[in-house]
Amino acid sequence: MSGFSSEDYEFANIEEIRIGDVVRSWNENTNTFENKRVTQVFMHEVPQLFFLELDGEEEIHTTWNHPFRRYRATQESESNRNERQSAGYGVERGFENHSVEHSRNVALENRDVTETSHLTPNQLAPNVSKILATGNYSLTPQSEWVKVEDLKLRDQVLRSDGSWGTVTGIYYYNTEPTKVYNLEVEDNHTYVVGGDIFGLGYVVHNYDQKMRDVLAKVNTPVKDRIAMAQSRESFDFEGSTWIRKGGEPILDKKGKVIGKQPHYYESASNQYHKSDRLYIEPTADGKDIQLRQLQREGEHYKDVKIYDKYLNWTGNVDTIGNLPHLNPSDPNSVRFHVDYTDKFANERGYHFEKDGNGKTKTHTMNVDGESRSYINTTDGGRVLLGYTASTQRETYYQDLTVNNKKIIYDRPFTQNDLTSDGICNARAPGTVMQGLGYKMTDAQVKEFGTMGVMVARTSQEYGNTLTSPGSLVGRKPSNITIEALSANSFSKYGFEIPKGGSIYNGVSKPDKISRGPLESEMAFERRMEVYNNQLDLRAKRSLDRVKPWIVDQIKQGHAVVAGGDFTDDGHVVTIVGYDSKGYIVHDSWGDANVKKYKGTGTSGQYVHYPFDKFSLGYGYTLRKKK
Repeated sequence: MSGFSSEDYEFANIEEIRIGDVVRSWNENTNTFENKRVTQVFMHEVPQLFFLELDGEEEIHTTWNHPFRRYRATQESESNRNERQSAGYGVERGFENHSVEHSRNVALENRDVTETSHLTPNQLAPNVSKILATGNYSLTPQSEWVKVEDLKLRDQVLRSDGSWGTVTGIYYYNTEPTKVYNLEVEDNHTYVVGGDIFGLGYVVHNYDQKMRDVLAKVNTPVKDRIAMAQSRESFDFEGSTWIRKGGEPILDKKGKVIGKQPHYYESASNQYHKSDRLYIEPTADGKDIQLRQLQREGEHYKDVKIYDKYLNWTGNVDTIGNLPHLNPSDPNSVRFHVDYTDKFANERGYHFEKDGNGKTKTHTMNVDGESRSYINTTDGGRVLLGYTASTQRETYYQDLTVNNKKIIYDRPFTQNDLTSDGICNARAPGTVMQGLGYKMTDAQVKEFGTMGVMVARTSQEYGNTLTSPGSLVGRKPSNITIEALSANSFSKYGFEIPKGGSIYNGVSKPDKISRGPLESEMAFERRMEVYNNQLDLRAKRSLDRVKPWIVDQIKQGHAVVAGGDFTDDGHVVTIVGYDSKGYIVHDSWGDANVKKYKGTGTSGQYVHYPFDKFSLGYGYTLRKKK
């Protein structure tokens, strides 16, 4: 097999690459290496990097989503497998907390700016194509693009001579915001990184920034921007690769072509493992551009998600499913969640720390072996990212109806059924479970619709077994201890309240009292004094005992499910942050600062509740079961 000579190429630090430089690029359609120009150079800062060790020698520090070409295992002979694999040693995936200044080498055509800037790529590199040696296996279809975070020890990745290198080490680590660089390469969108003493590097796919740039070209007519955007065969967005579809001819009755079907993009899968569709189209007034995403073709969610030209979601998660799961290693994912949280913060009156560019500053920490993102408030508080709630108003299970009312669960032997009024103690922990990465399957979404309904029905089924002597009626979830819910409901989804992961006020809320028909005024006043004293003691314990524990849990990166006196009957919310004056809360009923908030239809996301406004009776955290 012929390869490119080290005399023709030099390995340059990626930050030294300029637009117009010629780099070595792999054409996956022809299995050949070619010389292609760099059309864009990108730089951004990330708080987390992956360390990748290849063949026990090459060390590459890169972002989580950079694709390498991996050999896809099929049925092959033992001799072929041994031929591809290197020594069977490696570094297990783990965590470190240190900063790395890194430079990734790129195979770059030797350049002389004064003599070659006017030449074509073929003139710069006479040997444009070098045929890959395929040996006893072929690259296509037995190889695939895989993001770094999905690589595993002993995976085989494509090298610049057509052979396969071995992943011998991989882990990710948190770092201070570090500059990383990426390229866009014409046609093939691939280039070679690394480079050992023999001049062998590794093939990677380039960064996909063009779609965002095209959509945001405000000085370009909307029609032209849409045409430019739809010229892309594929692009990465929201953690999925979107492939262009549509454009089929529209025929009249005589078979004559009278138009074309609109182009759209389809994802490999959404959070429910089904494909979504994404349309790029003008806004209603025709003055700008938007993206309209149909979630599972409206089968499970009737509404659509709308994004602006900067790919920011403009909709409301209360009515349209859930936000995409937060990936702290992906700057786009973090930005998405930060922008969304910023919207509510500005409305609610609390503010976040900014960086030197005036953007909300993000941080990461290791929580139970996983990287979690958070932001600090300007007055010393903290808000955890990645937890988003949806409303429980007008919620029911399929079309289950009793006495002309849609309900969650038809409880046996009683007309006191479980309705949307009684599932906050499932909705709140469900919010935490999804924030910790739980993804409902398509079958679960189809049956239950939302996480809250699913957990509520599981809790109620356990409650049906908790009957009292002489009665066949079980308990509602609101009358079940959190320890029992953890063991018999939350555990079915892989979560539990950890040891030391709960706090109790210690003073229960007293029942309301009223003056009896024969009771003296003095006697009633004495009972009222006892009642008020107990309320005061409960409020004091909420501030002195429960509050410090919750604040400490948030500092450690744990969202807190809290039950308290938000309504006369009590209510359960998810606390995801705090500032100097109060908690920052996801409330499935809406904003409790609004009078009669159950019926107002207000959004309960990131609402701000002063510490002393509501007494809290208990709080708990969840973690994945070990």
